[in-house]
Amino acid sequence: MAIQFPRDDLYDGREYTPPGSSITYVYSLNQGWLLLPSEVPVSKDYVDTQDFLKYDKSGGKISGNVSIGEFGGQEHLFISSKGEISFANTSDLTLSFAPSVNKKAKLKVSDTVMMSVGITATQFDIFKTINLEDPSQVFLTYTSTNSNTDVNILKAPETSYSIANVISLSNKGGSSLTIKGVDETVCTISGNGKVLIKSNEQEAFSIKRRDAATARDVLTVSTYNYKITASDTYNDGLINGGATITTPTGNETFVPYNDDKLLATLGVVKKFQYTPGQKVFADVESETEIGGLWADSTGFYIRYK
Repeated sequence: MAIQFPRDDLYDGREYTPPGSSITYVYSLNQGWLLLPSEVPVSKDYVDTQDFLKYDKSGGKISGNVSIGEFGGQEHLFISSKGEISFANTSDLTLSFAPSVNKKAKLKVSDTVMMSVGITATQFDIFKTINLEDPSQVFLTYTSTNSNTDVNILKAPETSYSIANVISLSNKGGSSLTIKGVDETVCTISGNGKVLIKSNEQEAFSIKRRDAATARDVLTVSTYNYKITASDTYNDGLINGGATITTPTGNETFVPYNDDKLLATLGVVKKFQYTPGQKVFADVESETEIGGLWADSTGFYIRYK
């Protein structure tokens, strides 16, 4: 009976045992299928080929440098005798973790977990400090074609009221936290406490209430006309001695504006200032302070009590 040898997937060192036979043949690119008796000397290349094909999952030890790749082709993984692991590929380099249904995939160093991937692969936990040694390199980047995308740089647990998001600086003036726009620095917070805010020549620096109150403006600083403007609520409160405001909970409450340290607006100065030619008399006695003057259609009076 003739032996039908395989015609596909032929490579040096491929073994083939015909069905029903105990004899094994070995393929050679130069000589075809060969019967290799045990007493025939073999080459080192053939032995290396057999070693390559016989690596299995039974455990054991491999000494020296090891490379893993396609047979007779590209090598992809290198393990040196000093413990260094390196990857090489003609396509994307991938280190894959495959968490099980109820176990995380973990990367350990000296049995200490350095990072882990959650079972759904949506959470990536790092347990050690990340140091960026080269300050000229970008630490975090985000690229999006949607200019309105919100990017969470730091998201704290919403259920925790005691967490503090901290950026630690040296207490020296040369240490700073800087926020830059396209053209130049927008905000600089120095370690010695100095804060510098820059706005362009058209827009303004504004402070607004966080809640949805009707009047949310508190203070505006215009870099266009150099004006510092208080809110209408504040100005009216100074003039009237107080103002009714809406609290963050939606309730209305009256707040007196009689503190000596409140800054005056031009509106309140105009309201109560006196210049030559203006009357200095109150219109009715009830509005006159003790020792002040008031007048009616019949004459002038001094209020003494």
